[in-house]
Amino acid sequence: MSGLFTPIESMPEWVQWFNKNNPIAYFITINRMIMLKGSGFSDFLELFYALTAYAILILILAVNRYKKVKA
Repeated sequence: MSGLFTPIESMPEWVQWFNKNNPIAYFITINRMIMLKGSGFSDFLELFYALTAYAILILILAVNRYKKVKA
C-alpha cells in the first residue's frame, strides 16, 4: 500500500487517501523521483516537508510518552 510496486496514482481513491497518512509512501515517492526521474531537491520539497512534519509529530509523542511520572 506504500506505492513501492504500484504507483499511488493508479490505486483506488480510498487507498490514495489512506496513503496520505503513511510516511513510507512519502519516502518511496521521493526515492522514485530521485532514482527514476533524476529530480532535484526543489522538486520534492513539499513531500520532504510533509515527512519532516510527521517525524516531528512522532518525536513529540515519543518524548511525552517517555517522560517519567512523578510519584
